[in-house]
Amino acid sequence: MIKDLKNLLMQALAMFVAVASNVVTNGAAIYTARSISGMFTLSAPVYTDGTYVFKIQESEDGSTNWTDLADDKYIGVLGVDDTITAVSAAGGELKSLGCFSNKAYIRLVCTSTNVTTGATIVSHAVLTPQLQPSNYATA
Repeated sequence: MIKDLKNLLMQALAMFVAVASNVVTNGAAIYTARSISGMFTLSAPVYTDGTYVFKIQESEDGSTNWTDLADDKYIGVLGVDDTITAVSAAGGELKSLGCFSNKAYIRLVCTSTNVTTGATIVSHAVLTPQLQPSNYATA
């Protein structure tokens, strides 16, 4: 049976927030269904000022014991792919930050600095399922 991309991937709104001060913002707890990997899109469709640095946390229950993802579990370049500044916002750049996690939940965390009026931050999580042989087309 052939699975199309839309039905194969799982997606969820991870963060949609107006940031108007220097603050740490936790995104939604995203149930991974024990996915192979996940990715967060990072964008600021409304941007005035500030720097926004993202990290991923993981948890077994989605409400307590959140821990920062280890550096070797990231997919992407930390310090580049995880930051929105005036340059990336002005260019309409859509960044992404991926991860491998064996925990049941992941979330995005945004730390904003140098903010006077801020930005609107939007992120979606995209997860790949654990693939089974039946997910592949046969000849």
